[in-house]
Amino acid sequence: YACFQWPYRVVFVAESTKREYGALEARANFEVITNALNAEPISQNKMEDKSVAKKAISIAETKKVILSVGTICARKAQLDLVRAFEELPTELIENCNLLLVGGSVGKYGTTTMKIIERNPLLKRNVHLIGETEDPYPYYQAADIYVCSSKNESYPLTILEAMLFGLPIVTTPTFGIRE
Repeated sequence: YACFQWPYRVVFVAESTKREYGALEARANFEVITNALNAEPISQNKMEDKSVAKKAISIAETKKVILSVGTICARKAQLDLVRAFEELPTELIENCNLLLVGGSVGKYGTTTMKIIERNPLLKRNVHLIGETEDPYPYYQAADIYVCSSKNESYPLTILEAMLFGLPIVTTPTFGIRE
């Protein structure tokens, strides 16, 4: 903790995270620089419409897409999202695809996969995509974005979802409110 006093500046991406560490600020060296996106390359690669994007990622045009992007891990709480999805009426689940895009971490990822695999309805409608360098077709295909994280500072995924004009359902952790 003593290391916080040595740098000329300690940079945080959200005011709320800076406040969380406020007691460690020894010499007015804490600063906030929020995350940002360069929207131009993303905008240039956007597909013409949602149906083209769904086709590109092998999703039926008639299905609604719920998207969550990020490493599958306890901090991001995708298992809570899968369990909530499982509680929806069967007809609604059948008309949706829940896409979890991101690499999986250890036991948490394995548990998430097992819960999906044990339920045929989830197995058909919840898809673990894995890590990708180009998540934008998934955003383009999505109808809603969900961030179920228990701890985030100022996630780029929220900014990306906003760039694609998606309605966002999220937890109110730290910088997400900002």
